[in-house]
Amino acid sequence: MRGTQPPLAPPVVAGIEFGLTEEQREIQQRTAEFIRQQVMPHEGVLREPGGIPWELVKSLRDRARQAGVYGPQLSPEWGGLGLDWRTCAATRPP
Repeated sequence: MRGTQPPLAPPVVAGIEFGLTEEQREIQQRTAEFIRQQVMPHEGVLREPGGIPWELVKSLRDRARQAGVYGPQLSPEWGGLGLDWRTCAATRPP
């Protein structure tokens, strides 16, 4: 049947699994959803000359914190998520 292909197995090279963990898939999904719902509606403003208005930056930053996607590479003491680099890389939407 069309559209019912099983998901691809995680790639394994030299005994190392390169697939995403459940946590990594979840943060990837949350990040993609945040971008779609919170950032993309402001795409026109983000492309305007003169930079992004500071109020918008603060608002998006606060909303990213509330959504649990702010600063994946930053330590929690700096307000980030404290994720390892592999998980940070997974925050990029597919």
